[in-house]
Formats: sequence, C-alpha cells, structure tokens
Amino acid sequence: MGRRSPLGIEGTGLSFRDPRKKDGRLTCAQVRARDELGAWQVKRFAVTSWRRDGSPVLPDAAMDWARSTRKTFVKHEAVAAPASFQDFAKLLLDNLEASGVGKGRLDLVRAVSAGLAREGITDMRSDLFATRVRKWLTGLRTGWSFKADAPNRFRNAKPLASATRNKLLIICRQVTGLAVLKRKLVHDPLAELNTFAEAKTIKPLFSIAELRRMVSDEARDHAATERAEIERALDDHGGPRGAAVKALALQRGVHWTTIYNALKRPSEPDPWWLACCVLTFTGCRAQEGMHLRWEWIRWQENIITLKLADDYDQKTDTERLIPLELELADILRPIAKPAGHILPPEIRAGGSGVRRSETEGKGAGDYSGAFARYLHRIGMDIGDRSAHSLRHCYISMKMARADTNPDRLRKAVGHSTITTTLGYARFSQLFESEVDSWPDRSLWLRRPVPATNTSASGAPSQKVEP
Repeated sequence: MGRRSPLGIEGTGLSFRDPRKKDGRLTCAQVRARDELGAWQVKRFAVTSWRRDGSPVLPDAAMDWARSTRKTFVKHEAVAAPASFQDFAKLLLDNLEASGVGKGRLDLVRAVSAGLAREGITDMRSDLFATRVRKWLTGLRTGWSFKADAPNRFRNAKPLASATRNKLLIICRQVTGLAVLKRKLVHDPLAELNTFAEAKTIKPLFSIAELRRMVSDEARDHAATERAEIERALDDHGGPRGAAVKALALQRGVHWTTIYNALKRPSEPDPWWLACCVLTFTGCRAQEGMHLRWEWIRWQENIITLKLADDYDQKTDTERLIPLELELADILRPIAKPAGHILPPEIRAGGSGVRRSETEGKGAGDYSGAFARYLHRIGMDIGDRSAHSLRHCYISMKMARADTNPDRLRKAVGHSTITTTLGYARFSQLFESEVDSWPDRSLWLRRPVPATNTSASGAPSQKVEP
C-alpha cells in the first residue's frame, strides 16, 4: 500500500527544505504535483505563519496550486498531443503477432481499427471518444468486417449479438489500456463503458434422435443405399432410362438432375460421417476435433491426449485429456493407423470430401457449411445449428447425468472455469429424460439402450432391447 500524501491529495508531496530558519522555524515549503503528462512539478512557497509548537503552516496558495496541477493531470485538461487509436492498435498488433496469436485474432483487431477510422473515431483524448465507440458498436451488423467489394458483405444483414459486440469492446479496451500503459493517456476512457447485456437464450441443439441418425451406419452408407433404391425404381419402371429418370423425379417431386447426381455419387461411406462422429463423441471444438491424430490416442487408458500443434489454432493453448468413448473406440479401432491425422486433408480444410475435384477444400475457419451439406445428404436440416453445436450437445448430455462430476467434465472439454461448465446445466434438461436411462456416463448413441423394467418384488431389472 502506497504512502499517503501529506497534503491528502493523491499524486502530490510536501517537504520543508529551506535550511534558513527564523527563530528556529522553517520558512519555505516545497510542493510537488504531477502534471498532465505524469511528470513531477515542484514549486516553493514562503511560510508566513507557524503553530505554537513551531511547525510551519502551509499557505493556501500551495494547496490551490497542488489541486490545480493534479486536477489537470487527472482530467487531462491540458492536451499535449492527440493519442490516435489506430497508432496504438498497430502497436497492439505488433505485440500480439510477436506473442504468436492466431491470424483470426489479428484480423479482428485490424477490422476494428479500420472500422473506427472509417467513422473518424481516432483521438482517444476526445471527450466524445467513449460515446462514439459505443454508438459504432451498437450500429454494427453482420458482414461489417467484410471487404468493401465482397459480394455477400451485407447479405441478410442483422444486428450483431451482444456477445460479439462485447468481444469487440474488449479489443477496444486493449488498445486504450495499452495507451495508458505507455503513459499517453492518464486513464482509460472506455473503463466505465458498460458491456452489452447478453440475453440468456436456449442454444439450438440437436436432439438425441438426430444425433443417433448422424452417427448411424445408415448415415455412413446413405449414398450406396440411395443409389441401390434408385436403380431398383428405374428397373421397376422399365423403358428408356432417360424417361424412367424423369418419371421417378416427377414421382419424388425433385428435378431430374437430382436423380442423376445421386447415381453419379460414389457408393463409398460418406467422408463427413467420421468427422461428425469425432466431434459428437469428444466434445472438441471444430478445429481441435478436425486435427486429432492417431498417435494421441492411448487405447489402454481410453484417453485421447489433445496436444498443441502448429497446424491448427487452439482457443486456450492448453493441452488436455479427453475420455475415449466406447462407441468412438469401436469406430476407430478397425481403421486405426500408427500415426497421422484421423480425418483426411479435404475434410480438415473445410471441404465436403464428396466431390473428387475438391482435394483441398475451402472455408477451414468454419466447418458448418460442409456439415450442413452432410446433413442434407442424409435427409436432415441444420436449421440454426452449426458444427459447434455438437460440442454443446456433448457437454449438455454429460451434465444431464445426476452422477456427473462437473470438475472432471470441465477438464475434459477445456473450460478455464467451472462456471462455464455449469452454465450448460440450463440446456441439460433437454436430455435428462433419455440420458437417465443410460447404464453409465458414456454416450449411448449407436448401441441399444437397456430398458429398465420392474420385477414382481419391486426391484428394477434391466432388459436389453433387441
């Protein structure tokens, strides 16, 4: 704890240093106070009165000068030079890049800096800076960070979610905080800016029935099944093949090219089925699950060690252990390899893996597009869900169990605080009725769930469904 100022004013000091005395009493007071740049200023005042014990009485002019100088320092009334937000944003970018922060975070900082510059919001010393930043954040809509010539910049634009606005506000505060650290600003102008209130809504999740369908063998082999059904329907129709295809398309209410596309599709397992299983049974974030490697699996301990790697960005930069679900182990064991990525490169790059020409894939930052196409191929609609929704489903199903240890779950899914994990308890109610019938804490999505019956003695007995 710092020493209290003799004047009772923070950032000031007082001493009596004049060696000349009058009747043994000090005759000069020396007062120090910080100026608008934070530097100490010193001024001397003559002492004209003393107390009975001989101690000097500080002149009123000295107190007035100390208050005035300190007031200027606190409220930066004397502006030496403007503090540009964009200059310190560039300095923040240099620091983040040097510390190895991912490209996505750097691009977001650049977008914030450019967005404020377009609105003329540059001088952080301006009294209207905080108000203008708040107004800019409030008016943002989806697509705000896209390039000016992007064709889909404002397609279906809607207001940003409060959580996204708060994320941008944090970036703005990082820049202003850096200016304070460099003593360009006396205080952070955004420190008292309230965060945007976030509505606590139920996240759109998949039901257990939908999850079972996604990871089922039928979904894996849907292409071969659909092709065989179409071939049988065409054989039953008879006649020229072109006429049979158009007749079948008319019967199904689709365009005839849809029938031809289904016939051309390879009869191999859907490449995205395995990716869907990995995300569903591990609860990993999309980037983490897509880049899991065979050598990270410890088969004996039923554990997957999620390690840091250079080929993907991890949110927390922390390695963790993930339980290997029994059903996922049954899927992976027959195709296990000594080393390498579990998923093929076109899937990791964000591609669907269905088109043969799509060897690299695109859109690796968001896998929801390829995930939506997979659901469409198996006859499902993604709705408002995304690939990240599979992680929410995993945690919610685990939390739905009454015997779940929240701290173990927190470590398995990579949450930094237990509060984040417990927040999923609101969504767990969607799964409690079904999860309670599972014999243990593992996921029962591909295996038949034992049915619980009551015996004549009243004791519950389990009977496995056929």
